[in-house]
Amino acid sequence: GPEYKRDFLAVMKHTDSFTRRIAVGELMQYVQEPEVLAALVSALKDPDPLVRSQVLVAIAKVAGPQLVDPLLEAVQDEDPGVRCNAPHSLRRKDT
Repeated sequence: GPEYKRDFLAVMKHTDSFTRRIAVGELMQYVQEPEVLAALVSALKDPDPLVRSQVLVAIAKVAGPQLVDPLLEAVQDEDPGVRCNAPHSLRRKDT
């Protein structure tokens, strides 16, 4: 419910990157909600490339012009794993 979602939104700011990855995974089911989507898009700037990659998987289910710029930035990410996931997320939006 709402409290569960709110808890995981708070965990997105945790200092431990593994904990943040768990939060991204749990928030995937709420990705259509604006508050969650905004938190996930912000997490594309996370210092951990595994968090950024997982965010790309999570937001791939959502289409919208607000995601084009963040996804285009992800295509140029310093981490090859993130760069690899970004085009897949862009392609999923076209289908």
